[in-house]
Amino acid sequence: MYYHRVNNPDAFTTFIRIKPFPVDQFRNPDVFTLDGRVEKEVNLARSKVIVLAEGFNLLNRSDVLQIQSRINTATFNQVRETLSPRIIRFGVRFTF
Repeated sequence: MYYHRVNNPDAFTTFIRIKPFPVDQFRNPDVFTLDGRVEKEVNLARSKVIVLAEGFNLLNRSDVLQIQSRINTATFNQVRETLSPRIIRFGVRFTF
């Protein structure tokens, strides 16, 4: 949602937002990620060992999550936040 910030003549607030476009006119596209988990359980005498691997954002997409939407700034329309890169996590869990 793009907006323009201006000083407010009212003494109670310092600025107001003017929204020149309808709220739904400029939206980022939907974000889809592929996450996965693999685990193997090994039974021992009176305990278990579980070895696991998890992956997040496996396709390594860098979708834009947030942009600078304030019109009257030098950083207008620049990317402020992207989706985290691919992350692989390994773990071992003991139960007894």
